[in-house]
Amino acid sequence: SILIPRALTTLLQRSFSACDAVLRQAGMKANDVDVVLLAGGSTLLGVVQEGIAAYFGQRGAMGMDPTAVVAIGASIAPM
Repeated sequence: SILIPRALTTLLQRSFSACDAVLRQAGMKANDVDVVLLAGGSTLLGVVQEGIAAYFGQRGAMGMDPTAVVAIGASIAPM
């Protein structure tokens, strides 16, 4: 459906606004980030990968399964 890419684009823009704020506080720019680790199943979608590449100037790291990254994070998170 065409609504999914539109909805994801809106969410990406909101996410990148948050990234802008954090990077600004750190005195950095998006292209200063060495590695973008993808986490979560939606990062497998082309529209998300393209948005990340456009924002950070690099493709997201695909060395690990993005779904496994979420599971690993959940397993070490304090309860």
